[in-house]
Amino acid sequence: MALSKSVLDEIRAKTTLSAVVKETTTLQRAGREWKACCPFHEEDTPSFYVNDEKHFYHCFGCGAHGDAIRWLTDKCGMTFREAVEKLAYQTSVKLPEEEMMSKSIRSRGGAKLNRTETVTIRLDPKLNYLCELASRAQRRTKSSFIEWAVLNSLGDVTLPDVHVHDYETGATRQATLSEKANELWQVDEPDRVIGLALFAPSLLNHDEQLVWRLVKENGYLWRGNYNLRGEWSWEAKPESLIIDRLRENWELFKLIASGERHESELPRWVKVRADDDLDDIPF
Repeated sequence: MALSKSVLDEIRAKTTLSAVVKETTTLQRAGREWKACCPFHEEDTPSFYVNDEKHFYHCFGCGAHGDAIRWLTDKCGMTFREAVEKLAYQTSVKLPEEEMMSKSIRSRGGAKLNRTETVTIRLDPKLNYLCELASRAQRRTKSSFIEWAVLNSLGDVTLPDVHVHDYETGATRQATLSEKANELWQVDEPDRVIGLALFAPSLLNHDEQLVWRLVKENGYLWRGNYNLRGEWSWEAKPESLIIDRLRENWELFKLIASGERHESELPRWVKVRADDDLDDIPF
């Protein structure tokens, strides 16, 4: 997330760093500072100091240094966003939605977007209240807690179409959503939907199934070869897909799948090679 320097400075200024560190580390008073054996390396004599006035900690033994945000990311394993949200909640610093938005990173292979998406969900009143209490207990916003809870539950969800070898038992089992998360998540919609179709087709919704039918039956999008009858043939598998062509025509495929455009507008290719045509590429 992209936050202005002024917002981050306000969070740091309003945060009592020693209180944050004390949640996981025992501190002792040392004049105006606090000291402890460094939590980042083994030692017998305290060389780790926390200065609330300057809003930073420093270890003279290993060089570990940072502020409250850095502490939560390095020591507590939070993401930058989770750390900021927790501290903002504790210090009552408002994080405006416009501060939370930034340009997306177009990348494949499980990349992250530097922005959040707003999702409306309905919760049972009891569950909603318990969710609120849980977020307070973890010093998070409710949205941050829900994200954390969802992320931690993905390991309990199995994928019906995907199997992996379990090296502990030697058997084959269904993969969990957590294990395949980076393979399933793609930033661009065409990459994401077709990746799901090729990887876990039973999870496609109705609209995605309609688009996938058009895509897998369109030879313009796939590498292949002419068979003995001179017909262009291909297999719908990841290495055969010409992804740039899919991206260029994605909106058209969606419009045709929804009935807003006619199938006659789909990209064309030479379905049957003429006897004197030696070209192996039909487009």
